[in-house]
Amino acid sequence: MSKTKSKAKIDAWLKCVSSGNFKTAQVRVLNYIIDHPETTIHEIISTCKIKHQTVTSSLSLLMDEGGVEIVREVKIGKEKYSVLRFVSDATKRHKLKQQRKGEKYVDWIARGLREYHDYISPQLRKELAMVKFGNLKEELIIENTGLFNAEGKALSIADVMAMLPPVTLLEKVNRVEVIDQNGRSYVNWKPTNKTEISMQDGGKTLKVFIGN
Repeated sequence: MSKTKSKAKIDAWLKCVSSGNFKTAQVRVLNYIIDHPETTIHEIISTCKIKHQTVTSSLSLLMDEGGVEIVREVKIGKEKYSVLRFVSDATKRHKLKQQRKGEKYVDWIARGLREYHDYISPQLRKELAMVKFGNLKEELIIENTGLFNAEGKALSIADVMAMLPPVTLLEKVNRVEVIDQNGRSYVNWKPTNKTEISMQDGGKTLKVFIGN
């Protein structure tokens, strides 16, 4: 992002804070989600007449506190939107808050390793990469553009799959799609789905187990 665009975003944010509109928008977004269970950003923007950037900023803050969760995705026209739900249970809110904080922490470290790789000593890179994520056997860092081992080296998909336990539970996955040369050939989605994967035959066979 350019310095000009970055400054414009900061100025807009400060203007909202000083005017009180930012807080008001956050309350409006939260109240709408409470009153309309399983809504979307698209619905909030069109109904509440709030700018897209303001809604996403408000949602980010609400999700940081564990007050709102994403339950699934829906397609509206050509776009996909997250379905949002208010979290009323205090214990669950705390759990979601800690989970999101951890995800941001891992993402922050991974970005640093990628963007400032040349400025970080090999020893520091190794220490930063020793952040455990999920149930992978090795200590890895997950980032949108790849995975890194303890030396900060990007791993291939084959490398990552080789590190998975014999049967791995994918806790958040409740939708499975199989896409081959003919396109999407299999779809299984239910909110109650529990998905596990297993690598067999010396890594030549990938099995996916779907249960309720």
